[in-house]
Amino acid sequence: MIKLVNITEEARGGGPLKRIHQVAEFLQDKGIATDVLFPKNESEDFYIGLVKSNVPTIRIALTRLTK
Repeated sequence: MIKLVNITEEARGGGPLKRIHQVAEFLQDKGIATDVLFPKNESEDFYIGLVKSNVPTIRIALTRLTK
């Protein structure tokens, strides 16, 4: 079995997150497991969407990059 981890430091919404979700679902249908690792802060909508799709998630405390 192939297993991937997709890591994003931003989980507040937008196109890249939709793509992460779509790719994880597509690969899941092909037998490739994809865990999505992202920050706990401001990620509730993203988290709920992944859980509804049965995409494994890893939420961690993560400090965002700043200026």
